[in-house]
Amino acid sequence: MLARGLAEFAASLKPDAIPPEVIERATACILDCLGAALAGSSTALAQGLLQMIEQEGGHQEATLIGRGGRATMRQTVLYNGAIAHALDYDDVSWSMNGHPSVTLVPPVLAIGERFGRAGRELLTAFVVGLELEGKLGAAVNPDLYRRGWHATAVLGTLGAALASARLLALDVGATTHALGIAASLAAGLRENFGTMTKPLHAGRAGESGVAAALLARAGLTASAQALDGPFGFTQVFSEGVDAEKVLAVLGRPFELVHPGVVFKRFPSCAGTHPALDAVLALAVEFDLRAADVELVECATDLQTRDMLIYPEPRTGLEGKFSMPFCVAVALRDRRLGLADFTEDKVRDPDLAEVMRRVRLTVDPELERSGYLSRSATTVTIRLRDGPALARRVDLARGNPENPLSREELVEKFRDCARTVLPPARIQACLEQVLALDRLPDLTSLVALLAPGQES
Repeated sequence: MLARGLAEFAASLKPDAIPPEVIERATACILDCLGAALAGSSTALAQGLLQMIEQEGGHQEATLIGRGGRATMRQTVLYNGAIAHALDYDDVSWSMNGHPSVTLVPPVLAIGERFGRAGRELLTAFVVGLELEGKLGAAVNPDLYRRGWHATAVLGTLGAALASARLLALDVGATTHALGIAASLAAGLRENFGTMTKPLHAGRAGESGVAAALLARAGLTASAQALDGPFGFTQVFSEGVDAEKVLAVLGRPFELVHPGVVFKRFPSCAGTHPALDAVLALAVEFDLRAADVELVECATDLQTRDMLIYPEPRTGLEGKFSMPFCVAVALRDRRLGLADFTEDKVRDPDLAEVMRRVRLTVDPELERSGYLSRSATTVTIRLRDGPALARRVDLARGNPENPLSREELVEKFRDCARTVLPPARIQACLEQVLALDRLPDLTSLVALLAPGQES
């Protein structure tokens, strides 16, 4: 049975059996996620969640990133997970077809803080959760995604449950129950893309995963076939899977080695990134100005078309899922960053005029290759006076085959963190996270992530 096999993998994996390369990449994922959370702590979503947490009250068990306050473990995971996804700047797994770290880092950080776990234990739990999200994600997609489920939400709930169970040191039986409980808590609809509810999916996935593990720890039970039974997770969310094939590839190789995860250069849907790479390269190479351009055509795959659902965005969040908006900003300003996704910018009349000259189409060749791809895009820029310019990008910068450097990842963290932390604290955070596998506990790190606490 699938759930028990996953539980056996999680319970038996020894930290020393994880290759150094995997630990290094897991550390990079955690750094990237924490940076996104720090930047997301200044959003309206963060304010709304904080108001709910304050009204609920509860024991102060874990640290709210970027706030300086504390809340219950479950409240903290909900808050930290949602704000880490609020800007759509966190990493991506093409196997999962979603965002892995944002559903895993908040649970293991909160449990690690609450129960005094070491950094290496946290990393091991993270690796376990990401294995489930990637390997099971590859098996249930594209069916799951095409049905309208948000993979971050539904697969993230299972990944968070498995990672939490590992960090809580649950045995195989209890971990199997945790996965069964989590299977009934998994939910999240793609229809909510471009709203505050999309990042809420990530927070809720982490919270539900922690709840499932804690309930299993307390003795609650679930069906051993909750993942692959006739009415189980894989049958409901997809067309079913071959459990033996999923279990056979766990750690062989580890998901972080192949196919790896994608680190974002831009705080927008990953489907926009190949086009943005192409537009920015052409703009610099040919010294283009928006006024020079008659039309920009972005020919991509079916999934990208289905993700980018706002040709005329009305809010900054909708702008993250709008090819015309993202391309128009990149073409006009030759950049796209955290400060660009605002209501004022979306409503900028000059920018709106540029947006009207951007078209999103489906490339027939990519359509024939199937629903899931890595958002390869061909950008063709037709000038008012001059020849057409074209550039195809198969893999945007940040993909494992076209990676960001360590220095770029560190600078991205600094850029995110400086929205709430002073330079000295940012540097201390960097040093702590990059040495995570050697930290005896998380006390000093979580204090650094909360400006109101002493470091």
